[in-house]
Amino acid sequence: MKKLRDVNILTPEGAFYKGAVVFSDRIVSIELSGDTIGDPLSGNGGGRDLLVPGLVEIHAHGAMGSDGGDGSVSGIESIARLHAHNGTTSFLATTMTDRKDAILRAMELVGSFLGCRPGGGARLVGVNMEGPFLSLSKRGAHLTGLLREPDIGFFEEAYRAAGKGIRLVSIAPELPGALRFIEHAASYSRVALAHTEADYDIATRAFKAGATHLTHLFNAMPPYLHRAPGVIGAAMDAGAWAEVIPDGFHLHPSVVRGAFRMFPGRVCLISDAIRGAGLPDGDYRSGGQTILVRDGRASLPDGTLAGSNISLLEGVRRAVRFGLAVQAALIAATKHNAEAIGIADQAGTLSVGRVADMLRLGPSLELRQVYIAGETILKSSIETTQKETMGDKIH
Repeated sequence: MKKLRDVNILTPEGAFYKGAVVFSDRIVSIELSGDTIGDPLSGNGGGRDLLVPGLVEIHAHGAMGSDGGDGSVSGIESIARLHAHNGTTSFLATTMTDRKDAILRAMELVGSFLGCRPGGGARLVGVNMEGPFLSLSKRGAHLTGLLREPDIGFFEEAYRAAGKGIRLVSIAPELPGALRFIEHAASYSRVALAHTEADYDIATRAFKAGATHLTHLFNAMPPYLHRAPGVIGAAMDAGAWAEVIPDGFHLHPSVVRGAFRMFPGRVCLISDAIRGAGLPDGDYRSGGQTILVRDGRASLPDGTLAGSNISLLEGVRRAVRFGLAVQAALIAATKHNAEAIGIADQAGTLSVGRVADMLRLGPSLELRQVYIAGETILKSSIETTQKETMGDKIH
């Protein structure tokens, strides 16, 4: 049995209290004392470290030169290790538009790791299937020739190949057969609207059909206009979950702050990291295309944004620098993400009986220690990874 004393503990309700936690592989008890701490990064926090849930990453494609769609054991292990060393303790392996056989091969590999910790890293809790059922005009970094119309049979094959582990599947709801696909897929998985030209009416029908999620809010979708609220307005009215990439490239800081007001209690912070995460600026291949990473910005050669190069914890730090309360940013990267993909009984909060996936953070949100099922991730490896990945360049 272990005990962490004199830390500021983040509760499931989003408040910090001074206290202590007793744990083994699960949390045995939580002792809270005193009043709520308003801003734990100010003098109100008493200079104590923060104890928060391990981060839950629901949309990250890769890291360390590997991608979730590669179908490579060593690649999945590298991704899982980098996640763990950066404070993410549970993650979805995210695929993107590719050939059918390549997607199915990747699904089979991920399925073999479900619930496990590849390479001793973060726990792989499922798959985010982003593509190929996306709009041509809003394809972003998805390869044109491999996009497909919604295909229920293909989705079922992928679902079986992944050991029933697809937790999230993206679709453009204006495509032929999309509503029928959503109704069907929603009985297996959470469905996200993504890479879409849908207007408000089409998107509203999609949410009524069973969609619950909006992939990378504001990106690869029509803007939110006063006479044409589009998919964003439909998502607000439907009470959908909304992903936000807080890297400083995809969204202006004001828009990040605004997203939390537009979707109160429903924002999911994500990294949307590509295979270049954890590596220096350079040229990388992803989804059959070259992605250029320059000054931390990932894009296609034509300038189209193509994911990010940050960790989820760095995204939390940036969201706080943009003006978000630390509590709100952390809850959006833990509890909300776990709820959005249906694993709130496994991850996302510090609660008695829950698996002891925890982070100890310092006064500047620097990562001091990671615990996965109560097991300590070596501090030396965390420090080495941080030096390689933190960076402060934001444009």
